[in-house]
Amino acid sequence: MRCRAAGMSVFPWVESFVPDLEALDPDTTHRLEELEHRFGDSYIANLPDRYWITMGGRVALTYRSLRPRKTAAEVVARAGCGAELADTSHFHVDVHGAYVPGLCTGLAVDVTDIERPLDPTRYPLVTQLHNEGIASLLDLAARDHGFVPDPAGYIGKCDLCVSVRAHLHAAAHDTYRELAPAGFYREL
Repeated sequence: MRCRAAGMSVFPWVESFVPDLEALDPDTTHRLEELEHRFGDSYIANLPDRYWITMGGRVALTYRSLRPRKTAAEVVARAGCGAELADTSHFHVDVHGAYVPGLCTGLAVDVTDIERPLDPTRYPLVTQLHNEGIASLLDLAARDHGFVPDPAGYIGKCDLCVSVRAHLHAAAHDTYRELAPAGFYREL
């Protein structure tokens, strides 16, 4: 609705979703349960086979019950993210004008800062994630802010990272201004 009001057309990123979209009322939002009722019980579970989905943010919340989990220790033993954070072959700029590094929703870098090396004092978490990985972020959150990993585990490194960042946002969002937008963390 907002796109139309702004004179923008909505387009599907993957053409195979056109029949799904055409079956839905475009003037309302649709809950996941409605999609499963309309398209079958395995509709949500099969989406990753139809479209590349990063298992972080709200997506991780959806898939936690559908995917096997690993302990935080198992996740960090194999989790690096420097390459993803440095990769600019596919990226987003959010509605607030912030570059989203490595497709990591909830991390925001001012677009004017992407033309040069990031200032580690301005972007301490992005710098730490890039240089040292999720294990160091987990250590920081546990040591300085009382984060305790979920004993039920995580479906992957993005799920763990978002959980740690959500905790850091709640505990110290004024310290880590790159944890933005705030609405992302409130919706988790």
